[in-house]
Amino acid sequence: MKKELIWWTAFGLFSTLIIGTVTSFKFSKLDIQVHDTYYVFEPFDSIKLLTIIFGVGRYSYLLTDMITDKYKILALFISIINAIVALFTLMGTYLSIETIMSFKKMYPDNYFSGHYLLVGIFLGLLTMQIIVEVKMIKKLRGLWTNT
Repeated sequence: MKKELIWWTAFGLFSTLIIGTVTSFKFSKLDIQVHDTYYVFEPFDSIKLLTIIFGVGRYSYLLTDMITDKYKILALFISIINAIVALFTLMGTYLSIETIMSFKKMYPDNYFSGHYLLVGIFLGLLTMQIIVEVKMIKKLRGLWTNT
């Protein structure tokens, strides 16, 4: 229980730091424009959402690790699906960066902070996917050497 409390506290502090950095520690509303829709998030809701994303990422990683310890062949399927999802995550990161660059060219005076948050989330997901992929490949190596 103490270890879980430490993890959730770290997730909350890290989320607060990310949202604070994006809003220049004024904790103003976070604006994200996706295509023709304009989303406005309160800072507290954004912190809760990021904390939940980090927690779900950690526990899905632990669950995947537990399941693939028991069923080794599942590591092959997770490895294949994870690579495909990583390509989509990489594409989302690239598109968010391109959106930031085009906004800076069109509106040099405005500061679009929401897309920096999206890039951070995409990069965090990509990092988690790389870690899972490396772990699954190690398990697959063990699968073929044991048979």
